[in-house]
Amino acid sequence: MKYVVLITNNPYGWDDGFVTHCASSVVLENKYYDTKEEAEHAAEEWRKEYSHEEIKKQFHIMEDVFIEMRRFIMNSGFIHVNGVSIENKLSKNELIQLFIKMYGLTIEYNEEMFEEDEKTFQKLFHDEPVVTLVEIES
Repeated sequence: MKYVVLITNNPYGWDDGFVTHCASSVVLENKYYDTKEEAEHAAEEWRKEYSHEEIKKQFHIMEDVFIEMRRFIMNSGFIHVNGVSIENKLSKNELIQLFIKMYGLTIEYNEEMFEEDEKTFQKLFHDEPVVTLVEIES
């Protein structure tokens, strides 16, 4: 018996607005494993790096606080009054500090950390991949 680790990305498929895409699967490292234990170990190592729980641990601040800060920054760029758009002149770093002060948070956080957290947040957009061990008779 040999084993492979099958990774199914977007297990429920996804819709980009034009086309509905089906799930797609790949074999981890295009590799056969001789024992079930080796395959389970490889699958667990992969999960540690790509599972949503592990990705969420990479945030500099709590995920919920980041999401609200992100929403605050995105919604603070302009206000629209009587058909006229007025641009906010504050920098992103100033908006971050304003958010922290508004809610009385006691955290050290800046624009660089925000950008790193934004990249981390982007990794969570699709459904978490499904990892399956497949037994192959040789």
